[in-house]
Amino acid sequence: MTEGLKMTPAHPGWREFRYLLAEACHFEFGDPDQPEAMTWECDCTTDRATTVLAEHFTDCDIKGSVSYWERRGGQCSCEVLFNVRGDDE
Repeated sequence: MTEGLKMTPAHPGWREFRYLLAEACHFEFGDPDQPEAMTWECDCTTDRATTVLAEHFTDCDIKGSVSYWERRGGQCSCEVLFNVRGDDE
């Protein structure tokens, strides 16, 4: 693991990470004409996000990534998807 390399929007694997995390959270988009029909699973932890990192992005500092997400509203895995954006880099 490379110390200090965090999974952020600046990481080259950010898009893939978000895709894998959406799968891990079991996002279902249902009817595109009814956005409220979107569903997902959340256990109110970052466990799904850290599992994706550990399995697919071994170059990332997990603790540093979690800290980064939390400072940007990513208190759990689904909030990482909804709240962590690259406009604050």
